[in-house]
Amino acid sequence: MFKSRYFPRSDFMEAKVGFQPSYAWRSLLAAKEVVKAGARWVIGDGHKVKIFHDSWIPTTKGFKLQDQVGGVDPEATVSMLIDVDTKQWNRGLIYSTFNNYVAKQILSISISVRLPAVTTRF
Repeated sequence: MFKSRYFPRSDFMEAKVGFQPSYAWRSLLAAKEVVKAGARWVIGDGHKVKIFHDSWIPTTKGFKLQDQVGGVDPEATVSMLIDVDTKQWNRGLIYSTFNNYVAKQILSISISVRLPAVTTRF
């Protein structure tokens, strides 16, 4: 019900207050920053998750990379780190791009063997 009224073409994290918001909707939006602070992406195919902008790496501060890595497009998505043929992380690319700590954190993330077209947040 909230989606159809307040954010029909986006997701909750991008939703705005809207026109004549209900008390319940305003309450949910007030909690959005708390949710955002503890939420991270679950990796499916990685096409929607930006390596340097989104929260997706477990055990790093804010689930984000703290530093950009030279040679990697700042807008690159996690999908570039996945070998589509084997449906596994591209270990060589990950170890050559990130420091050992971050590489191990990335490799600890499970990815779907089916590489779904839609990546979801939790």
